[in-house]
Amino acid sequence: MSEKLLIQRAEAGDDDAFSDLLSPYKNYLLKVIYSFLKNMPESEDAYQEVSHKIHQGLPTYTGPNLKAWFTRIAMNHCIDQIRRRKIMEIDLDDTQNSIEPAGLWNEEVSSPEEIVISKETQNELAKIVDSLPAQYREVIQLHYFSELTYKEISLRLEINERTVETRIYRARKMVAKIWRKNATL
Repeated sequence: MSEKLLIQRAEAGDDDAFSDLLSPYKNYLLKVIYSFLKNMPESEDAYQEVSHKIHQGLPTYTGPNLKAWFTRIAMNHCIDQIRRRKIMEIDLDDTQNSIEPAGLWNEEVSSPEEIVISKETQNELAKIVDSLPAQYREVIQLHYFSELTYKEISLRLEINERTVETRIYRARKMVAKIWRKNATL
């Protein structure tokens, strides 16, 4: 059965058609997800969430390349999950620093004011990155949040490594410009 027919049947509520549509890509999507999350149980859970997002988004699918669309949904989901994980780690680290009695006398521990300023700075930076056009936001998130190299990003996005370098350069310039503009307000 053709992908187009499977999509139509899946949109109409046929769960078997959706399963037939997604099953050829399951192992591929699990590999993509695992490459981000580096944890198989977490990757399997994320695959379930991604398949749900794919099912919900089928009515909006208009592109010619279903695999690329599935991959984009999986990557975006993983990036969001990694971002949430990093926020949780930062919050836990801050909590541990403020709870440990020895940390109260350690000069390396930031003052409450510095912690608040640092969190505000991180939040402002995250807002700026989120406001960037998708092609620039994506490479910034992959490079700085997922800590991928230019080569890994180019392979993942199926673009030239030089293009990745250019997009990161332009994104950084955009972030700096917005940052300076916000600082003068």
